[in-house]
Formats: sequence, C-alpha cells, structure tokens
Amino acid sequence: MKPAPGTGPEADSAANEELLKNFRILGFTEYEARVYMQLLRASPATAYEVAKASGVPRPNTYNAHDALAKRGAVMPISDNPRRYVAASPEKHLSGIVRETALVCDDLAHRLARLQENDHDPYVWNVHGEAAVTEKIDALIRESTRTIRAKAARAV
Repeated sequence: MKPAPGTGPEADSAANEELLKNFRILGFTEYEARVYMQLLRASPATAYEVAKASGVPRPNTYNAHDALAKRGAVMPISDNPRRYVAASPEKHLSGIVRETALVCDDLAHRLARLQENDHDPYVWNVHGEAAVTEKIDALIRESTRTIRAKAARAV
C-alpha cells in the first residue's frame, strides 16, 4: 500500500528541511536544531541517545547540548549519565520573540540618533498607487497657496 500524497519519508524530510531553515534564521546551527527536535520527540535523553536517534555526530551533540542549555532551550536534569529535556517550544520561542523585540527597539532608537535631523520637507519617496494618492490628498488638504510636484513618468 502506498502512502497518501504529502505523507511518508519525503514529506517528513521536506518538513524537517523547512524546520532547519527556520532554526538557522533564528541563529541555531543545524546540529543544535536537530538535537532540540530530537529531545522534543524523546525526553529525557543522554547525548549518546540523542546522537544515535538524530544522526548528529556524538562529539557535536555535546557541543549542541551546551549551546542549547545556554539559550535555555534544553535543561540537564540528571548527572551520571547526564540527561537532558527540551524546553517547551512555546516558552522558548516566546523568549526569543521578547529578546529580539528588545534588541530591535534598542537598535531602532540608536540608529535614529545617527540620522540627520534636517529632513527635506520638500522631497518624498512614495511608492504604490495608494500611497501616492494618500500623499497627494494630504498635500492638497494642507496647502495654503501652491503645490508644485515633480514625478516620474509612470505616475
């Protein structure tokens, strides 16, 4: 019996590739992502068990566990042998969202201070029909005498 379309090993492989891509966007290495996903599937587990199930080389599994523990994505729960559990995805990812938002807010404020304050009130870059129409309407409403405009031919 054939698996239904969109299921089976090919679909799992494609889904894993998409997950790995998203982890990379968040700054995880491939090994960290694979270790974390394996711990979500089967926790608690030793580095040896995770390496065997995930295909990550065992020496790299130890490094990945350490890096993930520093991020709060996994936690060691016992010694001899050391066993790890994964933090819940919702909890861990919401922490990343909060941290990223704080970094972005701080960066935006710092970069805004670099920007020159004497913005030219006579020049705008407006793209898209709706934005152009909105800008023209605002100029007409706020004008007291004359409006002069220069635009690209496409406008």
